Amino acid sequence: LFLFNPVLHASATGQHITLIALLSTSIAVLALGFMDDMLHIPAKYKLVALGIAAASFAGSGQQISDLQLGWYHLHLGMAAIPVTILWLIAVPVSLNFIDGMDGLAGGVSVLAAAVLSIVAISFGALHVAVISLALTGAIAGFLIFNFDPAKVFMGDAGSMFLGFVLAALGVMGSASSGHSNVILSVAVALSVPLFDTVLTFIRRGILLRRSLFSA
Repeated sequence: LFLFNPVLHASATGQHITLIALLSTSIAVLALGFMDDMLHIPAKYKLVALGIAAASFAGSGQQISDLQLGWYHLHLGMAAIPVTILWLIAVPVSLNFIDGMDGLAGGVSVLAAAVLSIVAISFGALHVAVISLALTGAIAGFLIFNFDPAKVFMGDAGSMFLGFVLAALGVMGSASSGHSNVILSVAVALSVPLFDTVLTFIRRGILLRRSLFSA
């Protein structure tokens, strides 16, 4: 909590609520991943629980309301909440999918956190930058022991937590700065696991015609 105290005192009431929402929902996702590591929760139940956490965070007022793709500006309107929830689910799921090689999920996560911190600073979202920098340092310390041959593993608890926090920080940065470039930078940094997830669903659901939740 000491990482959040300077930010909480320097932020407005709206940011207080957002940071509390980030803390509570990310802890819930961490607990979900930990229980799955210990008890092997069915994928459908995990998806529902992750959706509840995503909806709770989006309900705090942090949403993807606009996307700027070059000269094209897209205002999401009523689709803002569903798109935000989909984003908050897609990122942790994608990181969870690629967590099969030593250092892979952690390496992608530390890159995304570092990129997010730099972009957040450039757009003045300092509360997002502080948390992103702390996350970057934490993952870097973990990676020392996670590279091949790994001595520690993050499991679902780590991959889902990191994915959810990175996704939520991207939403926070875009909402507070008014620039969708913040969240787009996170999407680019996580493009490999995101595309991998899309192709995995195409392979399972369309080509193999089996459950999307099968291993």
